[in-house]
Amino acid sequence: MLGRDEISTTVQLVLRNVVQQSGRPAPEIDETSNLLADLGLSSLDLPDIAVGLEEGLRLREFPIDDWLKAEGMRTDPDALTVRSLVEACRVLVADPSAIPSDAESSKAHRRSQHRVVHGTAPERAANWTLTAMLFVVLAVVGLVVALTAAMRASR
Repeated sequence: MLGRDEISTTVQLVLRNVVQQSGRPAPEIDETSNLLADLGLSSLDLPDIAVGLEEGLRLREFPIDDWLKAEGMRTDPDALTVRSLVEACRVLVADPSAIPSDAESSKAHRRSQHRVVHGTAPERAANWTLTAMLFVVLAVVGLVVALTAAMRASR
């Protein structure tokens, strides 16, 4: 079974990867780091965090929606911190039955969200290619419109 330090290291690594995947430089991460204020994470990052924790800690499920709801009810300074996430992971590693019964259906949903947002490498490359082509088409259309307007103005 994983110890608390190994869990903490894995959680911090997952969070660093999620931050970097979004194109932001990874700040220093420790257990006092707030996921929103210090790391700049958002709800769009939640599927990636859940999938990363499940893979990194070999969890059947990480109920991130339930964790987020519980964190929203807290008023202490540890709410939404790395320390709080580590503690939730520690509980699940020690007792996988602590996962809520509806978590499996949410896991499938999160994995599909993760794939839609990030896709595979060839899908991402194709999306970037299409995006670049769209910008080129828009630039050409803009140029044609500008030239047409200039020609009409010169008459």
